[in-house]
Amino acid sequence: MKRWIAAPADPGAVATLEREGFSSFMARILAARNIRTGEEAKRFLNPRLEDLEDPVMMKGMVPALARIRKALENRESIAVYGDYDCDGVCATSILYLALRDLGARVQAYIPDRFQEGYGLHEEAIRELYARGVRLIITVDTGITALRQAETARSLGMDLIITDHHQPPPELPRALAVVNPKQPGCPYPDKNLCGAGIAFKMVHGLLGRVPEEFLDLAAIATVADLVPLMGENRILVHFGLKQLQNPRRPGVAALIKSAGLDGRPLTSGHLGFQLGPRLNAAGRLETANAAFRLLTTADPEEARKWAEQLETLNRARQQLCDEIAAAASEEIDRHPEWQTQPSLVLAGEGWNPGVIGIVASRMVEQHYRPTLVIALDGDTAKGSARSIPGFDLYSGLKEIADLFDRFGGHTMAAGFSLPAGRVEDLRRRFAEVAASRLTPEDLRPRIVCDAEIRLDQIDLRLAESMAALEPHGLGNPAPKLFVRSAPLLESRTLGASAAHLRLRIGSPEHPLTALAWRRGDDIRCLAQGVRAVHLVGRVQINEWNGAKTVQLELDDWRPAHKIPSVSQR
Repeated sequence: MKRWIAAPADPGAVATLEREGFSSFMARILAARNIRTGEEAKRFLNPRLEDLEDPVMMKGMVPALARIRKALENRESIAVYGDYDCDGVCATSILYLALRDLGARVQAYIPDRFQEGYGLHEEAIRELYARGVRLIITVDTGITALRQAETARSLGMDLIITDHHQPPPELPRALAVVNPKQPGCPYPDKNLCGAGIAFKMVHGLLGRVPEEFLDLAAIATVADLVPLMGENRILVHFGLKQLQNPRRPGVAALIKSAGLDGRPLTSGHLGFQLGPRLNAAGRLETANAAFRLLTTADPEEARKWAEQLETLNRARQQLCDEIAAAASEEIDRHPEWQTQPSLVLAGEGWNPGVIGIVASRMVEQHYRPTLVIALDGDTAKGSARSIPGFDLYSGLKEIADLFDRFGGHTMAAGFSLPAGRVEDLRRRFAEVAASRLTPEDLRPRIVCDAEIRLDQIDLRLAESMAALEPHGLGNPAPKLFVRSAPLLESRTLGASAAHLRLRIGSPEHPLTALAWRRGDDIRCLAQGVRAVHLVGRVQINEWNGAKTVQLELDDWRPAHKIPSVSQR
């Protein structure tokens, strides 16, 4: 059974917000997002581009901008070196297009995941040098490139590193390192993604907010799972507005190929539909199709690239299903793994481009920090995903001697190591997880923002809560706890009866509640359940021009069981 946990909210902040005129309900939701004053709440609920920070506050930005301006003035050849994921491709596109518009002699270089692998490579630096490049600017990569920075220096090339990943103890000796997470950086917002930092660099170059790139910054920000607070919230808020009427041919084609043309877009569409299509190129082939899509000015060319991404995305989905099935079979063959606080799964021939997605699926199913590894002879490449309460990067750092290289964040990471060390990795990673996680940590949890009466859930409430969007990491859609809701009707939905539909409340004012992939729960409900405790999210359903309010359920319990919403 999942734990229902009350979102921590400082009582002092709740009281302050109530005095500022917010309802107790909204005050608690805002306080749970670490918003403590009326001024902070107003900035959160009414994002403004003017609230974006001055980019020159970022350590390394001033010398970086000076060197780029010198290259523009002297007509030097510049290379933008990016990563092959959605964030990296968007970041590469932002900086490439901005420099091109400024008249630069600029080219883009995105490594091949399969031939080169992640990061800045010495061979690529030498190739760019042979092409006449004397200034390389990395985006979304490079923070660990110590040896590669020395190669650039030895060739007489200048290197500017822009990255958002966790810096190692020793930084590369580049002309400039721009990463708000680096020691001594006074920039207040540490959570920008790679494209967000590229956006800030263009902001500094132009001396104005580059609104023309809000669309790409928004897609990358949501797709890269950085917290949608602070500047990220501003970028996504205004990026979504721009995406409603896309001016970029490639983005318009992408939206149309995803079946979203003419529909109101949400952050969910960026994270689950647009982002995966851009990611599909680098996962299965090279990221060239995604980069060309985002940088073309030709609508017909954009349509062709979007079609290619659509084909690749379908192939990616099939590969994910196949590898996830193989991973599940591996777990079934090793029941002893079920008692361990972590999972390390490895398979020969698994596509390294999709194992991160498979790791996420395994976390959803088993609620354990999970490492999924693609074996290829003597080499092993892995992706890791975590659960709340376990800092993945820190955990991997404890066993760094096993890896040839690793990097990432609290919740996601990547690594490589010799195939012969996989068993050692499984044992030692389990030891690290066991030292940091309690049995309670390994129970799936649902964080409840506030308790609410059923009669308070109406269209007015739903519309007021829409001001909390866009939702995502750090600002999830509020989950509300409803106690003892009368159950009027329960039935299944879908061709395979996979989903559950409840009618709750009074016959005069019934409310619909939907639980996706919970169709099997109908058996329990058929056993005389008359009322239920619920945790769910309020939604507005539009049909034939009419608006109604409904709940999307995260969990439920029969009301004869005492509801337990713990404080931690």
